[in-house]
Amino acid sequence: VLGNRFLMCVVKLWLLRWFLGRILMKRFQVWSRRKKIKGRRVFLDVGAYDGDSLALAMRYLNDVDRFFAIEPGSLQFAKLQKRFGVDQRVTLMKVAAANETSTGVKLFHGERYAHEGDSLLGEKHNARRDSYELVNTLDLAEFIQTGFSDDDDIILKCDAEGMEYDLLEKMIRDGSIAKVSKLYCEWHADRTGVSRK
Repeated sequence: VLGNRFLMCVVKLWLLRWFLGRILMKRFQVWSRRKKIKGRRVFLDVGAYDGDSLALAMRYLNDVDRFFAIEPGSLQFAKLQKRFGVDQRVTLMKVAAANETSTGVKLFHGERYAHEGDSLLGEKHNARRDSYELVNTLDLAEFIQTGFSDDDDIILKCDAEGMEYDLLEKMIRDGSIAKVSKLYCEWHADRTGVSRK
C-alpha cells in the first residue's frame, strides 16, 4: 500500500513539474513578443547557480536589455563566468542576496557540494555546517530600489535557498516589489522548517 502511494506521489509530482514547465515556456514566449516599454527590460536572476535559468531567459526573452546573475558560491560563480563572462548584456555579481549589505557572512555549502545550492541559512536541513565560505551580501530590496528606475520592467527569478521568504517580505515592506512585473520563485519550505500551511 505504501509503495503504491509513493509511486502515485512521484507520478503526480512529475506531471505537475511537466505541466508547470509548459506553462512557464509559453509565458517566456509571450514575453518575448511584448512591445518595448519606456525603460529597460531587465531579467534579475537571484541564485543563478550554474546559469541554466539565465540561459533560458536569454534564449526566450528576446526583448530583455540587461541580465543580472547573482550567485555567491565560488564553484557556481566560476561556471557562470565560463558561460556568460564575455556577454556584454550580462552582469555577474558574486554576492548573496540578503536583507542587508555586509561582508564576511557564512555561506553554507549544500549536502552534496556542487549539486545542491549553497545557503546563508545554517539551519537548512541539507546545509553542511562544517563546509562554508565567507561571502559578501547585497541588500536586494535596496539594489532594486536604487539600481533601477520606475520605468524599468524587472523580471525576478528568485531561488535563494530559503532566504526568499525574508527577501520578499522586505521588498513588500519597502515597496521595491512594485518595480517587479513578473516574479518566479522556488519556495524551500521543506528545507527551512517553514510550514506549508
